[in-house]
Amino acid sequence: MKLRTILLFVTFAALIAVVVLMFMPYPGQDELMTEEPPVETQPDFNPQYGDLTDEQIAVADRAIGDLLNSVEGLNPSMIAVKSFETREYGSTALDCPQEGQMYAEVITPGYQIVLEAQGEEYDYRLDTNESVIMCQN
Repeated sequence: MKLRTILLFVTFAALIAVVVLMFMPYPGQDELMTEEPPVETQPDFNPQYGDLTDEQIAVADRAIGDLLNSVEGLNPSMIAVKSFETREYGSTALDCPQEGQMYAEVITPGYQIVLEAQGEEYDYRLDTNESVIMCQN
């Protein structure tokens, strides 16, 4: 036989051996096939909403956004919604009048949301439009 024929035969035999070994079962194979890869958990940077509905979360996010803009060093994961209440206020002051402001005396639907961050509580009043007031009375 020529050297070329022998090399071709050895190469062909090696390829067949590799294919056979790829499909040959081995001990512990079932455990490897059924084991799920570990899930890397990302840290949760969301506020703690408790059991709020999606609509309530959207309203609470308005207050949370104001708090994040008002208090330095906070991130959303530091904030928890302590209470969420739908209210009807007697004026556009939302039961939290600010000195030097004038308010319409009309029934104003809105919300009172109490947020907690770093041991401090923040009382927010919101109307159904765009008003967000951190009440400090």
